[in-house]
Amino acid sequence: MTRMILDSRAGARRLTPVLAPVLAFVVTLAAAPPAAADFDETLSVDAPSLEVANLIGKVTVEPASGSEFQIEVHVRGADGTRENIQVERKERAGRVGVVVQYPLETDRKYVYPEMGRGSSSTFQSDWDEDDSHNILDWLVDRDWRKSVTVKGAGSGLEIWADCTIRVPAGKELVVHVGVGDIGARDLRGALTLDTNSGQVTARNLNGDVEISTGSGDIGLSKISGELAASTGSGDVSVSQVDVTRFEIQTGSGDVEADSVTCRVFEASTGSGRIEARRVIADDGDLQTGSGRISAEFLQIGKGPFELSTGSGSIRLRLPENASADVEASTGSGSIDVDVADPVIDVDEHNEVAFRVGSGDAHFTVETGSGSIEIAN
Repeated sequence: MTRMILDSRAGARRLTPVLAPVLAFVVTLAAAPPAAADFDETLSVDAPSLEVANLIGKVTVEPASGSEFQIEVHVRGADGTRENIQVERKERAGRVGVVVQYPLETDRKYVYPEMGRGSSSTFQSDWDEDDSHNILDWLVDRDWRKSVTVKGAGSGLEIWADCTIRVPAGKELVVHVGVGDIGARDLRGALTLDTNSGQVTARNLNGDVEISTGSGDIGLSKISGELAASTGSGDVSVSQVDVTRFEIQTGSGDVEADSVTCRVFEASTGSGRIEARRVIADDGDLQTGSGRISAEFLQIGKGPFELSTGSGSIRLRLPENASADVEASTGSGSIDVDVADPVIDVDEHNEVAFRVGSGDAHFTVETGSGSIEIAN
């Protein structure tokens, strides 16, 4: 398979989907009129799972009323003709895909005005057998060793394809986008959304959800199942989540989480603040390289819980009836503890250790430079 390298997302974690065996596949295409800029294709796919790959354009994911995937492809741009772009069915390693195929063998520079002037993203193939989560895996052959550039203005083919995908209940969908936003709503089933440059929004999803963007914000609400979301550069906002595992990562950006119930709560950012409100979790790990952390827990398990920042203040609010051992330390700053009936073990200028209740859970709170406040 390939590893896809995007200039703005070095080190971003890749998510690899596992798809069910293909049972059947049906594609229906509208009759092709003479070549002209802008056209539409409509496809119907009967399969338990599907991957859709589109190099450029927005993707909207909605529920289907029947038992088949329904895909609408809207090709746009001054060069958006049937001579330049095709919609194809492909199969790789038992995976079924619908691919918006661009003329990559002859043209490797594309213009997408939605990016805005001065914006540019470059994709380069670097084949790796262990990496199956790559849009170029679907768009080019294995021996292809070239790069693709998409920019907001300038020379190149002006062409993109906006897609609407309707998903039957209980089926699995994987979406790969090179440059473009993805939006999903009101779905029941496993879902993987991956764009290299663009924002991702999703709401009212019931099933395991994996979301990845190289550069762009992520906004999620009303999710159940398991949730993993990452962005190389961008903010992540999550609300009304009831999942077994909650895992959020951003290389540079803020993380906001509100009304989260989970067994495992993990949130990290290389540079940015973390704010978690009304969280119920058995254990947690909140880390930022530089930025403040604010965490409010309504209910806790036995942990462990770790809150850590290289530079920034930390504010921890424990449940009213908390039973926990807490160790807090700062390289430079004050520590303020305001909890009911604490048993103090250590009380020094830069380090405090205390117990409330029976001490069932364990908290470690650390900042390299900044104040710490702990209350309930």
